[in-house]
Amino acid sequence: MAYGLWTKWLPTLETVLSRYNYPTVLMKLDFLNTKSIATAAAAVIGAVSLSSCDSFIFDDLPECVPTYKVRLAFDRNMQFENRVDKVEAAQIYAFDADGNLISSASADLETLRANDWVVPVEVPRGKPSRFIVWGGLTDDAPYSLDGTRAISSPDDLTCRLNTMTDEQGNVYSDQRLTDLFHADSNLTFTTEDGVEEQTIYLTKNNNNLRLILRRQDGGAISHSDFDFFVEEDNAVMGPDNRVLRGEKFRYHPVDRDGIETAIPDGHGGLTDVSVPAAIADMHIARLTPDSEGQIIVRRTSTGEEVIRTDLMQLILAAKEFDAPDMDEQEYLDREDSFTVHLVLDEQEQWVKMQIYVNDWIIVLQSIEW
Repeated sequence: MAYGLWTKWLPTLETVLSRYNYPTVLMKLDFLNTKSIATAAAAVIGAVSLSSCDSFIFDDLPECVPTYKVRLAFDRNMQFENRVDKVEAAQIYAFDADGNLISSASADLETLRANDWVVPVEVPRGKPSRFIVWGGLTDDAPYSLDGTRAISSPDDLTCRLNTMTDEQGNVYSDQRLTDLFHADSNLTFTTEDGVEEQTIYLTKNNNNLRLILRRQDGGAISHSDFDFFVEEDNAVMGPDNRVLRGEKFRYHPVDRDGIETAIPDGHGGLTDVSVPAAIADMHIARLTPDSEGQIIVRRTSTGEEVIRTDLMQLILAAKEFDAPDMDEQEYLDREDSFTVHLVLDEQEQWVKMQIYVNDWIIVLQSIEW
């Protein structure tokens, strides 16, 4: 009976084999026993089905659809190393040439880890797609996408740092900023079958700033005697990652303490001399060269401003020592940690002649304020 079934099915197999030009197999099919026919048929059908997306035997089966994936990467740092493991979540949006939303995908940390930070996406073949990615927008992140309407265009993907307002109406942030990432990439997928993977490179949008206040004579200083702020207007980041300037607010320290700190040598290193200092650590959102952010140090007892100086001027002056051949924005994206030493004289007045940034000496007379 089994032989009869195979004999009945054999003409269909012969038709298929003829289509795919297997003459040698056709010549020998009549001499195979039942078991051999079954084995040969399975092998040939397997070979045919793997040869291309058009190789399915039955016309009523669905056509083969290519699989497109994006791999997330983060090597825009001063180490030039891929540290994509810092990305704890990803929201990916694809738009067509007219700015219409094509598709979206999201993945939490567990999913990203399981898939090695590769995310499947659905976009049309052969047509450019604009991918906008926000990474790190977990449920407890201090950022959120701006607006409440459904996302339909890139304009809906503005991201905002969640600030607070005190009883006097002053807007501020004293939060520990988790890592926020962004990408804006144009990709075109072209394969007709199989899997195609392309890489999207992320930029990190948060920074650490440490202010160190010490006396020129090495005398004692208390961190409780001074208030530290950074005044900025960089709470809103657009879909292209531009900072959308708006309301000024103040960053407050996430940590304040008194420490012993080594004195910088002014050439990017430290001396063997340690002195008492007051430190204030701040977490700040994306920095761009057009920033007018101000470092402010105020005496707690009187409210007197002891120091007010331009943050970006100092950072970019230090860049000329630290990375002279690097573009300003690239430097601000790659270097996410800055240390500024501020020095007071014996009367606790600011010594304005020089400031140390990342252990480089910045002579203020050489900067156009």
